[in-house]
Amino acid sequence: MPRWVSPSCRIRMVSACVVSTRRECQKKSDSTRVRATVLSMHQTTTIGCLNALVFGLVGCNDYSIVKQPARESFFQDSRDNVDLLLIIDDSPSMLEETDSVAAANESLLASLLLLEVDLRVRAVTTSREVLLDWTPADSITQLDDLTAPLEAGLEGDRFEAGLDVAVESATDVRDEAVLHVVILSDEDDGSQRSVTEAIDALTRSAPGGLRLHAVTGDLPAGCARNGVAADPAPRYRAAAAATNGQGQSICSPSLADDLEGLTAGFTGLQRSFPLTSIPDEDSLLVWVEDASIAPAAQHAWRWMPADNALWFDGFGVPPPKARIDVEYNVARPEAGAGIARLPDTGSLR
Repeated sequence: MPRWVSPSCRIRMVSACVVSTRRECQKKSDSTRVRATVLSMHQTTTIGCLNALVFGLVGCNDYSIVKQPARESFFQDSRDNVDLLLIIDDSPSMLEETDSVAAANESLLASLLLLEVDLRVRAVTTSREVLLDWTPADSITQLDDLTAPLEAGLEGDRFEAGLDVAVESATDVRDEAVLHVVILSDEDDGSQRSVTEAIDALTRSAPGGLRLHAVTGDLPAGCARNGVAADPAPRYRAAAAATNGQGQSICSPSLADDLEGLTAGFTGLQRSFPLTSIPDEDSLLVWVEDASIAPAAQHAWRWMPADNALWFDGFGVPPPKARIDVEYNVARPEAGAGIARLPDTGSLR
C-alpha cells in the first residue's frame, strides 16, 4: 500500500478488503468448487482493495476545518456628570510627596478634561483651606487655572481628619452628578466619625451616587519607595471599598499614571464588553462608530481570555452612546450557542 496513504485511510481500506472477502466466502461454500472459490476470493479481494483505495481516498478526511463567523454589536453608556472633591493632606509629613501629588492631580484633571466630562471641581486641604470651590471645567485649556491653586502648603494640622473634612465639604453637590471624593494623604484618617457614619453622611449629600478613592499608604504595613514613605491607611481604604472606589499607593513611582487610570471609572463609561463565544484571536476585527480600531496594549483594545471580553484602555474607551461592532471566527463552534451567525458571504464590511 502506498506510503502516502494516511494510517486512518489504510485501516478503512483493509477493513473493506476483509469485509469483501468474508462475504465471498459465505457465497462460495460448495466443497466441490474449492479451487473456483479460492480464485473468486482472490479476484474479489483484489477488486475490493482497489475499490477501497479509489473510493477511500476520495472520502479520506482525517481533519476538517470549520469556520463559523460571528458578529456582535454593543452600545456605549451615556456619560456621567462628575462633581470631583479633592481632599489634600497639607501636614508637614507630606513634604516628600509634594511633587508627585501635584503631578498626579494634573494628570487626573487633564484626563477628565480630555474626556469632556461635565465636570466641577472643589479642592480642600485637611486643614479645611478651600483651594477650588466647585469650579466648572469643560476644556483642556483650563488645566493651568485648575492646577495652580492645588499647591497646598505644609503647615496644616498634624492630625488629619480627611473623612470629616470630606463630609463638611460635600455641600451643593448636583442631584444629577456622581460625587467622586479623592483623598491624598500619607497618614490614616483621624476623624471623629466612624467610617460608616462618614459614608452615610456623604451618601445623603450625593443623590446621584458616591465613589471615594483613597490615595494613601498601602495595607497592611504602609509603603516606602524612592524617599517617599506613608503609614497604612485602613480607614481610608475601608471607605473606598465601601463605595466601590479605588485604593492607590501614594508611594507609587507612577502615581500620575495611576490617577489617570481612575478617570474611566469617573465617566461611567463601559470599558469591558463580554463576547458571546470564544473567538479565534487572530480573526478579531473591531469598529467604533465605523472606524476600524487595531488592538494595542494602551489606548486601544485587547482581548482578555480570562473574561472572554474586549477591554478598552485609556483614551481608547469608546465615547458615550458609540456603537461598537465586532467580527470574528468562533474558535470552538460547538460552544457557540446564541451567537449571531453570518451567511457564507456575509461580513460587516
